[in-house]
Amino acid sequence: MGSITGFNSSVTGAFSEGDPVSASKLNKLASGFELSKTQFSDGLLFQGGPSGIPYTTQYPTPLAIEGAPEQFQVKMDGDNLSVAKGRVICRTGSNIFNGGCLREYNVIQAGVWPLDSFVEGTDADSPWVDDGGYFTLTPPEEEELVQYGVYLILNQYQIAGGTLSPGVPYLAIMPLAGDAWNKTEPFGDEDACDLQRWFNLFEYKPITIAIPEEPWEVFGNLEISQGSVLQNYNCQRVPIALISWDDEDDVWVTTQYAIGTLTIPYNMFYSGVFRYDPTEEEWTPPTWFSTPYYLGAQTDWEGYFTDCEKWDGTGTHPSQNIPV
Repeated sequence: MGSITGFNSSVTGAFSEGDPVSASKLNKLASGFELSKTQFSDGLLFQGGPSGIPYTTQYPTPLAIEGAPEQFQVKMDGDNLSVAKGRVICRTGSNIFNGGCLREYNVIQAGVWPLDSFVEGTDADSPWVDDGGYFTLTPPEEEELVQYGVYLILNQYQIAGGTLSPGVPYLAIMPLAGDAWNKTEPFGDEDACDLQRWFNLFEYKPITIAIPEEPWEVFGNLEISQGSVLQNYNCQRVPIALISWDDEDDVWVTTQYAIGTLTIPYNMFYSGVFRYDPTEEEWTPPTWFSTPYYLGAQTDWEGYFTDCEKWDGTGTHPSQNIPV
């Protein structure tokens, strides 16, 4: 049986060799130690019982770093907008049949921001994006509704040579209803649905085979070829905050929608098998066999925005991949 050593016999409640060990004595000793001496850690509690002296650990709730913002927290200081760094979990992959790879990104810079608004920061250790930089918003000169949105945007494709990488989430600050906002809205007609649909193509030919007994012939479909094809391009956009100008109080008002580590669900969707017989009379293949729907919208997403700047593809990547 092991022995317990290291107790200061001058502390009230100490025991001598051969004395029974009790939970009350251990706790009394622990509370009586001087701070400069070895002692039980906070949250360590001895409890007596009929089977001996078990101990439990009571881990305190971790305290947030004082003054540190929440992930993706938005702050307005006068006309200056700052966004806290944050992490994003998503899947990256442009083919549903190959599957999407799970990725985590640390968003440290904005990928899209209003023209002529960016003021570069100088503190690499700042919890705010762009090394503590900020974006200066321009209040309206007259009474009018002016709003900016803070978003995460994501697109699994890159077909027109844009600077934003496919499958990577980016922080975007955009005027509502502006050019960048319109071009990054999901392309779907069903309430801006973000789904991208894949089909398994099955080309077949009906055949009839004679057999030497009733019913004398059987019918079936002979497989000619199989393949897979994307039906439509699309993008994703997750709102983080809305900044609105209050013309009564002449101040920007922030509505925060989301904070913390954010997850963007994979938007690739398998829609099943599309069977067709090209020998059928008046058969015409759908246009998405060769060109997915929303090609123009996809090109616009990757292209130039008239009211916002976009990361130009040089220097530090705004969204850092965190290796698994």
